Amino acid sequence: MKEVNLPFEKNDTIHPDDWTFEKFYQLYHKICPRSDIEELFHSMLVN
Repeated sequence: MKEVNLPFEKNDTIHPDDWTFEKFYQLYHKICPRSDIEELFHSMLVN
């Protein structure tokens, strides 16, 4: 969470406006770096 500039302390909360698709994607990629999933997201963003 810290690496993608989101609240990361035990009792922190994420404001809904801060939880964008880009933040989700960055966090997901940090947790589970898979090139096939990255290609899928890229194709979704391009179209």
